[in-house]
Amino acid sequence: MAVALVTGAGRGIGKAIAEVLAMQGFDLALVARSEAELQGVKEHIQRSSSVQVAIVVGDVGEQETLQRAVQLAERDLGPLEVLVNNAGKYQTGSAELSHQEFDELVRVNLRGAFNGVHEVVPLMKKRRKGYIMNVSSMCGIQGFAGIGAYCATKHALQGLNESLYRELVPLGLRVTALLPSWVATQMSASAPIADGAKIQPSDLGKAVQFLLSLSPGACVKELVIDCSATPV
Repeated sequence: MAVALVTGAGRGIGKAIAEVLAMQGFDLALVARSEAELQGVKEHIQRSSSVQVAIVVGDVGEQETLQRAVQLAERDLGPLEVLVNNAGKYQTGSAELSHQEFDELVRVNLRGAFNGVHEVVPLMKKRRKGYIMNVSSMCGIQGFAGIGAYCATKHALQGLNESLYRELVPLGLRVTALLPSWVATQMSASAPIADGAKIQPSDLGKAVQFLLSLSPGACVKELVIDCSATPV
């Protein structure tokens, strides 16, 4: 049975991706800060599928969280084949943010993803098999007024994704950045467009399903998913 690890899996995009992976037959290691939310996702998945689900409560910005998650997955589920770095933090502000606020965005959005790849890349390289998906944002390829700090972290994540892509694809691994615009989640509640015009979390799940369906020779470095309305 294939095994996938998804961070930020308690709700929104992470939950939707976890559900799709379960439908594809993946046993799952799910990471989030809320035990209650993780338990809810686990119970929902196990009601509709026979896959195994292990949960790890913790902060992705702390290396120990990803160490525990990977060790648990490898010990109880099997070799990790897919890592979805989804956990993230959104905050408005550019130069006016405090140093502490900026550092927290970097810690979650960039270091959180680095913590994941730091743990799984050596395993995947040794097996010459694996897929790393980094949930980034349109903000990773374009700057927007009023969210400069958030954009900076997503641009940095794009740089990490690009380098990993060039390093790992020749070894038989795959690396993709998912770059959605506004997604209808709690994080985008203040967005200046209606939820009906936003991307749905399930769309990200379908994107993951599409990527996994491609032949081993097909490599997608990044996948941009825009919403149907442009913010005014």
